[in-house]
Amino acid sequence: MKWYFCIDEIGANAEIGLWAKIAAQSAIRRNDLKPICLYDGDTDDVFASDLKKLGVEVVSKSSSIKRQIEEAHQKLRYPLHASGAFLRAEISEVEKTDEYVLYTDCDVFFRDQFVPWDSIRPSVFAAGPRQDLFDTDQFNSGVMVINVPRFEEQRQSFLNFASNNLGPFLPGVDEPIFNQFFRDSFDQLPIGLNWRPFFGYNRSAQIIHFHGPKMFHLREFVMKGPSIDWGPYASVLSALISSSLQNYYQFTLEVLKTVRPPGILLKQMEDFVDGYHSLQNSAVERFASASFRVSELNSYIDKRGGVIHDQLTSMMLRLKKIDLTDFKYVIDSDIARFPNIKLSLFARSGIGRIEKLFYIFKNGNVMDVDLSELDLGTCRFSHEDISPDTKSLLLTNNGYPIDIFFNETKARNREQIKSIVLHVSSVVDDVLTVTFSDVENEYFVCNSRNIEPVVF
Repeated sequence: MKWYFCIDEIGANAEIGLWAKIAAQSAIRRNDLKPICLYDGDTDDVFASDLKKLGVEVVSKSSSIKRQIEEAHQKLRYPLHASGAFLRAEISEVEKTDEYVLYTDCDVFFRDQFVPWDSIRPSVFAAGPRQDLFDTDQFNSGVMVINVPRFEEQRQSFLNFASNNLGPFLPGVDEPIFNQFFRDSFDQLPIGLNWRPFFGYNRSAQIIHFHGPKMFHLREFVMKGPSIDWGPYASVLSALISSSLQNYYQFTLEVLKTVRPPGILLKQMEDFVDGYHSLQNSAVERFASASFRVSELNSYIDKRGGVIHDQLTSMMLRLKKIDLTDFKYVIDSDIARFPNIKLSLFARSGIGRIEKLFYIFKNGNVMDVDLSELDLGTCRFSHEDISPDTKSLLLTNNGYPIDIFFNETKARNREQIKSIVLHVSSVVDDVLTVTFSDVENEYFVCNSRNIEPVVF
């Protein structure tokens, strides 16, 4: 499939121009994309020459509404780089042979995963959600599969609309105008083709779009913290980074391991990775210090706070005698086959009893898990609460979810497991959260799934 990206001279001399070279490097590693750049600039300058060396076809093109953008810049301070942004609307005028093409912004990274391009056949174009993963009423125009002849039918009407509505959508640039004009005529793009880091860490996404915070924002965040100098979207950028810092770190590592970032972008990425490690280390040190103080407090309670200790013991003994409702959680093979799994349960109460945990294999065989060998993370429990046959275990974690970790050593031949079954007696009806990963101790929100209990 032909892949178009668009940029002008202003963008070519900024960070987005460096990202364009990353996107081109990652796209050329694939065998299913032919890169074409619409460039509003000198096609023999250094930027265009670098793209050509990478194997990109560079086409000279200016936006049909460039003059209106320049006038809006003089009157309304409308950003001049919009000339490059609106070039995507010119693709259908340039493309003469293919019915469907891919467009992306410059700040994307192509992974090696297979994409069934032939199955994406939009009526005009297909695009993913704009900002919220589950809000599909508006779209992000940073990745689109375009039906060329159908888009061409509406191209001039759209450009006329855009040229007459540059001011009302400020501080937004092209995207709110695209949404307003095409609000009822776009198809949904598979979400993995426009995955933003603030959605979570998704190992199966095909196109990672570094939309929102740029690398200098990430670098500054881990080294100095957020800054009001980031402009009108400073608070939004700060919120996106703080809520998704680990995801940006993971995706940045992928970029560094796959391509060679050009110019200052390489230094910014390396500084961000190093700064992230330093930030994590300092956080661990603070947490360790706080944990030490908590352990001192617990020791004080155990030794001198006899009343509190007796209350907890009494509560646990009462729970042993109460006829609690039984629940069963069934974790199917699509998760059970992963080598590393974290189970989080009793989130509402922080206390409950595991009656049994076992694997069911595809051949019908059942294997019980020895509860005394479970890796229970920070959970507090006493071995005297395990029944003699290790088939029942009372757990308490002071009101926090109880985590159980599995790795490859807990159950080999994972591909033969049909399901994992957890039988519990709980204080309240609860939900089990299962988080799965290929790499031990790397559990990400986007790989989590909630499982409702089945009442016995």
